Amino acid sequence: WFISNDGNWLFLADVSVSRLVKYELGTPFDMSTINGTPNQDNFGIVTPFTFADSGNYLYTQNGSTITRYPLATPYDIGTLTSDQSASVTSGTMEFSRDGLRLYSAGGTAILEWSLSTAFDITSTSFNGTTDVLTIGITLGFDEFLRNISFSPDGTKLMIFASNTTTIPSFTARVFQCTCSTPFDVSTATYDNVSVNTSANGTSRNYGGIFNPNGSEFITLYLNGNIGSSSINKFETFSLVP
Repeated sequence: WFISNDGNWLFLADVSVSRLVKYELGTPFDMSTINGTPNQDNFGIVTPFTFADSGNYLYTQNGSTITRYPLATPYDIGTLTSDQSASVTSGTMEFSRDGLRLYSAGGTAILEWSLSTAFDITSTSFNGTTDVLTIGITLGFDEFLRNISFSPDGTKLMIFASNTTTIPSFTARVFQCTCSTPFDVSTATYDNVSVNTSANGTSRNYGGIFNPNGSEFITLYLNGNIGSSSINKFETFSLVP
């Protein structure tokens, strides 16, 4: 899932049929104003996916291959033709706002790459791996990273983790960290601030997105039993200083 930088568009991946769906928000970043009729959809899109901050590029991943699609109109997914692909082994995709770093979260670690040219995936070089234990976060039983998200200025890092079993119970948590160097995961330390979204019946987190000034942050999580019908639910809350 993804929300455009201006908050006007919500994108959801329907993985059952490899479809990317675009919805309009009547009020930016206000989930209650979503138009239930899709504005656009595009079949054949694999996940995970993400956009450049400007909306001029869409990225998808299939196995270890990331593909870039230039968009003539920002966030317009009507007709897509790829112009780049690169082999980058990652489970999720998150770019820094300037497009000079690429991140992936999975297991207990965050992987980071540098891009010598902004948003050019053919120019990546691997920076290294940061385990969340070195940041100060201890994960629970069978609990793994699902995604990460940065504040607009790169000084706050949100880490999303959840487990996949009912033993001892489902967990879905968001951990807040501070990066002494913006967008540099290796400089992150845990703020001892977290949100337990499993209190709302959550069984898995799917990441979050900040509004432009960083005062609110929207999360998507699965509410229901894995393997059965589920409801995608949204929540906003203020960022703790």
